[in-house]
Amino acid sequence: MGPESAVELARKLFEELYFCLGQGYPMHPSDVAQAADALLHSPDVSLRSLLMDVIEVPVKGRRVTPKSLAQKRYVDTINALDVVFGVGPAGTGKT
Repeated sequence: MGPESAVELARKLFEELYFCLGQGYPMHPSDVAQAADALLHSPDVSLRSLLMDVIEVPVKGRRVTPKSLAQKRYVDTINALDVVFGVGPAGTGKT
């Protein structure tokens, strides 16, 4: 119950998170909060694309995923171009 737009965002949030869980995504509470924040700022964002975009780190064998839309765009740019410079303050997800 609530405004139709808020109900629709909540429906999309739960559908997308449920799909990711079904695909084996290791969901953490912070992922839910970040996904909700991403939808609030960009209602058309694909949470599947955001959460399921995995980067394998060969040296440590870990999986890294973008945690925000800005990081997702950064990763997409890295995948599309030969050279990408990340400029910005420390702690903003450039690594």
